[in-house]
Amino acid sequence: MTAKEFFKGNVFRSLAVLLIIVILSSGILAICNDLLKVSDADRINRVIAQIYGKDVDAQMVEIPENGFDYDGGSVSEAYLIKDDGNYLVKSTGNEGYKNGTVTLWVVVEFADNAIQGIGKVKVDSYEGQTLMANFNDAYFAEFDKHDEEIASGAIFATEADEDLIPNTVTGTTRSANAICNAVNTAVDFVKRVVLGEDTPVVPVGDGLLYAGNISKGSVSVKRGTVTYNLTVTSMENVHDNFVIEATVDKSGTLTKFAIVENGSSDKGDGTYADDMYPDIENLLIGKNYEEIKALIGQDGNEITSSDGIDPSLQTGATYSNLMCLTAAAYATGNYGWFTSAGLFVGNVSSIDFSVKRGTVSYTLTVTSMENVHDNFVIDVAVKNGAITEYTIVENGSSDKGDGTYADDMYPDIENFLIGKTYEDIKALLGGQEGSEITSSDGIDSSLHTGATYSNLMCVVAAAFATGNYSAFNG
Repeated sequence: MTAKEFFKGNVFRSLAVLLIIVILSSGILAICNDLLKVSDADRINRVIAQIYGKDVDAQMVEIPENGFDYDGGSVSEAYLIKDDGNYLVKSTGNEGYKNGTVTLWVVVEFADNAIQGIGKVKVDSYEGQTLMANFNDAYFAEFDKHDEEIASGAIFATEADEDLIPNTVTGTTRSANAICNAVNTAVDFVKRVVLGEDTPVVPVGDGLLYAGNISKGSVSVKRGTVTYNLTVTSMENVHDNFVIEATVDKSGTLTKFAIVENGSSDKGDGTYADDMYPDIENLLIGKNYEEIKALIGQDGNEITSSDGIDPSLQTGATYSNLMCLTAAAYATGNYGWFTSAGLFVGNVSSIDFSVKRGTVSYTLTVTSMENVHDNFVIDVAVKNGAITEYTIVENGSSDKGDGTYADDMYPDIENFLIGKTYEDIKALLGGQEGSEITSSDGIDSSLHTGATYSNLMCVVAAAFATGNYSAFNG
């Protein structure tokens, strides 16, 4: 076939028609895209209209350049609604089912330069949550019924406790947790960005202050609040240890202080506990680390002398008073360590520890990662920087059709970790270290067994125990 015959033939005509159709279609699509494109302004106006039932005047609130992260979530957009003075916040709550997230639009009611409560709450999107249909309108309306508690600083949670407002649905606790975190994040955003409440400045150091005075303890971290149960080793002529419960909020302030066991010595007409500072518990509640340090007159790894203690505490039971002050100083002075500065503290939600003759024994609750169903609870003992005991007490691995992913973990991972030091374990993590690990990137190939994240949680527990050995050992 000649070129002339080709251009006159049906094949060429068909190709030409197809080409013309493609060009015309592309042009039409481009025009439609421009006509139908939803701008960011239109998108937010539609969201607001769905919440308010009408068009309102919304002014964007600038998000801090480094983003906004709360203990349980983050904020990506926020608007001042000029019609009523409230704030509409798009916030994402973490720690949902399988560590997924829920993103909400939350109306934070605002008047007289103060947060008044929660208005409407609307789901924007979610990741990894399979039972979101269980959360009906009545559930989200519950957030609008606690204005007084929210104004006083209470937050939403899936359990009831002091300063916690429970809001959950049976069988969907993890997803409810992410929803509550998203609502709490929206409120905290308005507090910190709109009202200018500063993020608390709390002491952060490489080690644990007063660790030499604490022989054992229990520490749990939840939503920026650290709860302690501390055994303070007896000093000077005090008969026995003190056991003290303390709680420090995210401002670094003691909100609870209770003497559970008073180790004061007996004396002829009673006990030296009678000579302690009157109501020392209430004296310490409301104080931060700098205020407590001023009462002690010193700080460091361990205090053994009452030199410098405030004269008001020299009551005839000075060392009993000092032991209480030391517990308060440990709790407030180490708040920053337990929430952000310690190695792998972001992976561990609770810590039981004891220190005896150079051995630090831990029971660690390692927060579930990725698609692992639940937390792991692990007992670890470390001496001279090496693991001497390692036991998985509770295995949170997910179920699967023919069993559980626990069956796919590294064979006898407990004995595998015994004898290893921090450097050995860090090598298994691919050199990763810091306050939290969330990815298996770089983890040793031998641990990619089909239950990689279960293995990783075990290795992280070992890394916490060895990496922080010196801090706890004092």
